[in-house]
Amino acid sequence: MQFDKFSSSSSVLCAATTSSDPSARAGKTVVVVLGFAHRWSEASLLRVSHGVSLYKSKPSCWLIMTGGDTANVGVTEAAHMKSLAVKEGLEEDRVLLEDKARYTIENGIFVRR
Repeated sequence: MQFDKFSSSSSVLCAATTSSDPSARAGKTVVVVLGFAHRWSEASLLRVSHGVSLYKSKPSCWLIMTGGDTANVGVTEAAHMKSLAVKEGLEEDRVLLEDKARYTIENGIFVRR
C-alpha cells in the first residue's frame, strides 16, 4: 500500500491509498489515529474525536487506530482508541487496529504494511 494524497492534523492522518495489488484497499481514504503512549489526557481524546469526525465525513473510508501496549498495562493504545470510537457510534468492523507499534516511527511503518 502506498499513501498518495496526505494531510495531517493533531496526530491524525488522512490519506488516499494506491496499490498495484487489486486485493488491497486501493483508492480508499484511510484515516489513521496515532497512539499517545497511554497518556489519556484531553489531547489524546481529541485525537480520537478528530479521527472519528474525519471518518464520518468520508463514509467509504477506513479508520485505523495505531499503538501497542507501550505502558505494559495489558491493553493496547489501538484497542483503547477503538473502544472510544465505537462509543462515538462507529461500526466495529470499520475500525482496523495496528497494535504492535511502540514508537511513532513504528506507527507509520506498521500501518503502511
